[in-house]
Amino acid sequence: MRYEAACLILWTQKTVLNKEETKQMKEERAQAARECPAIGEAQRFYMRSELMAAHHEGFVSRVAQAMRGV
Repeated sequence: MRYEAACLILWTQKTVLNKEETKQMKEERAQAARECPAIGEAQRFYMRSELMAAHHEGFVSRVAQAMRGV
């Protein structure tokens, strides 16, 4: 028997944001950074952006639909 697997990695870059969204994201990140205590070398979890998440979810949905042939 053989087993094969394939992984598809979808990456959304900041360039999908328009000028206003980019400005809003930077302001949100700056505010979150000010409110977060020093965490040293740990992952900066406050860098997450709801704007980027929304764009990425839409992108993933479109790719999944295309692969299903919808």
